[in-house]
Amino acid sequence: AAALMESPPRFGQILLGDLPAEVREAVLAAAPPEQALQWRRNAAYDEKAVGRMMEPVLGAFPPDRTVGEAIEALRDLVKKVLVTYIWVVDGKDRLLGVVTMRDLLFRGKEERLGEVMLRDPFVLHAEMPAEEAMKTVLDRHYPVYPAVDVEGRLVGLVRGHTMFVAQAVDITLQAGSMVGLDDEERLGTPWKRAFRMRHPWLQLNLLTAFLAAAVVGAFQGTIDRLVILALFLPVLAGQSGNTGCQALAVTLRGMTLGELKPGTQRSLVRKEAWLGMLNGAGVGVAAALGMYVIATGQENPAALVLSFVVFVAMILSCVASGVSGAMVPLTLKKLGFDPATASSIFLTTATDVVSMGALLGLGLGGSSCGTEACPSTVSSSVILARGGGEMSARAAATAKRSEPTPLARARRFIESRWPLPSDGPRFHFEPQVARGASEGEHLPARSALGPADCCARPLDGRCRTR
Repeated sequence: AAALMESPPRFGQILLGDLPAEVREAVLAAAPPEQALQWRRNAAYDEKAVGRMMEPVLGAFPPDRTVGEAIEALRDLVKKVLVTYIWVVDGKDRLLGVVTMRDLLFRGKEERLGEVMLRDPFVLHAEMPAEEAMKTVLDRHYPVYPAVDVEGRLVGLVRGHTMFVAQAVDITLQAGSMVGLDDEERLGTPWKRAFRMRHPWLQLNLLTAFLAAAVVGAFQGTIDRLVILALFLPVLAGQSGNTGCQALAVTLRGMTLGELKPGTQRSLVRKEAWLGMLNGAGVGVAAALGMYVIATGQENPAALVLSFVVFVAMILSCVASGVSGAMVPLTLKKLGFDPATASSIFLTTATDVVSMGALLGLGLGGSSCGTEACPSTVSSSVILARGGGEMSARAAATAKRSEPTPLARARRFIESRWPLPSDGPRFHFEPQVARGASEGEHLPARSALGPADCCARPLDGRCRTR
């Protein structure tokens, strides 16, 4: 009983509730009567309510008691406990007012407490959530707060220090809640119990991760043609994830401290969207420069286009992640859930889906061409000209714009290995053997050249490049 009395009321109540019934009754019997009565009264309230933090009422007097009588009654009491205020209550324990120690010492001893008390003092309701109570006392820093029930009766005292300690613990627990850890898990929690607490959230995280994987799978063709985009998928996912976590942290802090008032949600979302755009543009320039350097080093003719794709995708990802970081806790609170519970799981899913979808979607649009042949077709065909020794202007422009570097090198190798006379007819080659070539003259295998999108006869007007 002595150990429970020395601990904060909220934690003492938790420990008392975890004891077996027989042990609990023995502890209550060993405690002072007023403390045992307060423990029983506190147990009737919710675990998150102010009532769980109440201490016994000390220094309560009727309004007709004189100042001198109150001082004499407090002489022995102040030697045991700290008394800050005198509480004035009626016959039904309804709180009427409060008397400060200054007024008690400097007023006449014959004056009645009802004459010197401060009427209608600030009170906390025992059934209100502790988080809401913290918001109401942010600008009312008192050492002790009276707690009343629905009928206005004084049922306990809540010390300001106790409230702030409890709130500090709740804030530290938010870090675990954001990744699916239970509030009850500690360093000494057995591994079996910790496994049961953590594993369901990991299964949920796996399910949401499949959504991001599905987005990547939907753009498999784009990745096959533009492998360089895969290098920047983790870059966008990381940057957008950090942007979302910043917005999430600010939103949770505002909700905890009571700064997020009704009607300010829209302005918060607009602010995070604007910050996401600015931050996305800033980091997007650096990412685009990195893409340009890498693509140029690989002799990619679309280096500038790919850089622009990365820049735009970074802006879109940061805007979406900033908005998601603000919307996720607001939505969870509106649905009646704890805003900090597993917020990062849903936020990570949203940022991954948007960032990867934006990059690959823009990459798909940037890789498409406006000519008759697309990159996959032109890059897999080799068009050789015999006669004039040059390709048509249209085919040359298309090949220069869209042929990947390996096929361009293969074409140069073929032309250097099998020189073509300038006076012969113009041919399009089949991959294995060119019809019309001299006997025994072979070309590399089809796998080296890619599918030939051409015909195998001289261009005499009856066959044209497809």
